[in-house]
Amino acid sequence: MDLVASELRRLRRQVVDLNRRLALARVPGTIEEIDNAKRMVRVKIGEDAEGQPILSPWVR
Repeated sequence: MDLVASELRRLRRQVVDLNRRLALARVPGTIEEIDNAKRMVRVKIGEDAEGQPILSPWVR
């Protein structure tokens, strides 16, 4: 039974990872910052109550 439980845990981790990757695959918004050296960007995904931009984490 431990083999089945460990396989289920492994599959659950894999599903969580795939869901995370899918969610980050396409972030709607406009590019606000570019780091050419690291080849990464930050995307404006909205604005807060004061009108300040809400930026995503650095993504590739």
